[in-house]
Amino acid sequence: MTDVLIIEPIDLSFNAAYPNPSLFIGGGTGDANLLSNDPREVWVGLGNATKRVIYIDLGYDTLIDTIFLGNTNRRAGDLWSIEWGSSQSGGNAFFYNSPFILTSDDGFSYPRGDMIYVLPVPISLRFITITIDQLPGNNPPLEIGRVIVGKAFRPLYNRETGASRVPLDSGSRERASDGTLNTVSGSLISGFKWVFGDLSDAEIKT
Repeated sequence: MTDVLIIEPIDLSFNAAYPNPSLFIGGGTGDANLLSNDPREVWVGLGNATKRVIYIDLGYDTLIDTIFLGNTNRRAGDLWSIEWGSSQSGGNAFFYNSPFILTSDDGFSYPRGDMIYVLPVPISLRFITITIDQLPGNNPPLEIGRVIVGKAFRPLYNRETGASRVPLDSGSRERASDGTLNTVSGSLISGFKWVFGDLSDAEIKT
């Protein structure tokens, strides 16, 4: 099991006029898919450009610590950089060669994966610019399934006893009045289970 990271995403709209809060990326199709809850609905870049830029305006200075691009087809040598600040001119440039988090390579010419950057502590900012530089050469059009910006929850103790992959049974069982057990067979699938033993009472309520 890897470390648990739960992101509370900031609601964004897609609009080139920058209503607050908003997101904009040019030169592609499927803009609304960047904010869709289904990461399989992707934004696809048009043309042969090797540089793509995502502009995000949170509307006002907001505490965040996580920037996430989900279900991308980026190649291992592609770079992405992040610039942020309280004004549109930025002010704090951070260039980050993200590790490629492989999620699947079944049936795809290029593996699918995620890009994520987590700050050590939340910072207050309004504007974010994400630049993706693809390797020169015969690149496939860039695809991005989801853009998420927000503040993440990370448990203090991340390896609690009982956290694991667990079987999920879609069948049912019911005890009859005579004591016999009636069963309906179903499918067995694999799921995840996390235990948050260090949550305070206030955190549990929220």
